[in-house]
Amino acid sequence: MGHFFLMVMNKNVFLIFALAVLCGCTPAMKVAVEDFGCLTSGEQVHKYILTNPSGTSVVVSDYGARYLSINIPDRSGNLDDVVVGFDDIASYEAGRKCYRFMGCVLGRYANRIAGPTVTIDGQEYEIECNENRGAPVQLHGGDNGFDRYVWDAETIVEKDRCGVRFSRMSPDGEAGLPGNVMCSVTYWLTYDNVCSIEYAAETDKPTFVNLSNHTYFNLKGYRAGNVIDHIFMMDADSCIVNNRQSIPDSLMAVEGTPFDFRQPNRFDYRMTMENAGRVRNGSWVVNDWDGSLKKIADLYAPDCGRGVEVWSTEPNLVTETCGSVDGTVMGKGGRILQQYDGMLLETIHMADSPNQSRFPSTLLRPGEKYHSETQYRFYTR
Repeated sequence: MGHFFLMVMNKNVFLIFALAVLCGCTPAMKVAVEDFGCLTSGEQVHKYILTNPSGTSVVVSDYGARYLSINIPDRSGNLDDVVVGFDDIASYEAGRKCYRFMGCVLGRYANRIAGPTVTIDGQEYEIECNENRGAPVQLHGGDNGFDRYVWDAETIVEKDRCGVRFSRMSPDGEAGLPGNVMCSVTYWLTYDNVCSIEYAAETDKPTFVNLSNHTYFNLKGYRAGNVIDHIFMMDADSCIVNNRQSIPDSLMAVEGTPFDFRQPNRFDYRMTMENAGRVRNGSWVVNDWDGSLKKIADLYAPDCGRGVEVWSTEPNLVTETCGSVDGTVMGKGGRILQQYDGMLLETIHMADSPNQSRFPSTLLRPGEKYHSETQYRFYTR
């Protein structure tokens, strides 16, 4: 395990760089645009294919500003798609809660807020609540969150990376929150197989903003199933304990519990421990958080040698392993989706922070700039 955190770049990338230097040229990063069907409203949806010279590709869509696929090499150089999801736009649009969010940007407020109201500068706002397990809760921006919209798109090609910048105006009162909020989400792919997401927002009224991405990863490839044999590391001395409504209730030290992943460990080993409970669904508090970009987690699939370091500016990481998937819905390649098919690596501010002052604030005021960044740094070994 001593070399678990060592980033080993794909040897094909080094070869391409070497050849480029010898011939005095730089291989091109590429962005292609294709149709991805239409919504039931008739609105056209597109997908954007980002490719680097080593063959790694990232496919994103303007519907929900979401990841559709990430094709990344294993230790033998074989490419496979490590994102769990669907082949068609109809499945994303029609999917109920656990399916509609696959790969998408969550907002205006990702995760949950306890309802029915929030207070900003002494004024109460009634928020849209789309869950009720004994008390009203808003989940992922309500029934018409950011995942339900086709975003404006701008392609970007630079020397050592390419990307797509999605943007939309979230109008005053959307999901019950005040302010016209101009949001952008930029997906990047670099030469060395880093997939990054940059979020930005500005508002004309004080409001709460908490953006994130809801992609399920399976580093063995989406067809492989069962990610609980992946090895996970999380830089967190404590985790969040939720109540029945999945609203934070307390903090718990991970020492001596199944939630202690400060050293790399397999998920299935932890799940066999006494009082493991919902260890497959965790919410970890990042150690020594200061808002800077730093490594917070690592996930590795020993069978194929793919790994990913998670770097983020966010104070919280939420994991989940397709626990709500019920074996009735067809995913990519005609395969029926099952529990444990993928693992969420959701970088985020804490749930219900508008109502809980112990957590870092998500309040954005006019003149301030919201910025968040997450990088998925893929490697092989």
